[in-house]
Amino acid sequence: MKKWENYFYAFAGAALGALGLLFLILGAGCLLSSAAAFVVAIKKRTGFQLF
Repeated sequence: MKKWENYFYAFAGAALGALGLLFLILGAGCLLSSAAAFVVAIKKRTGFQLF
């Protein structure tokens, strides 16, 4: 394997890892915000005290 191929694969792996981490963080944020919105909607509708 040539030297530049090693560098290329290392760079591609790092980029994919960073992208995966970003999607993970974004996905978790979306999930949390939607759950919070759901709880707020239930509170407004029923006057139910959850927290």
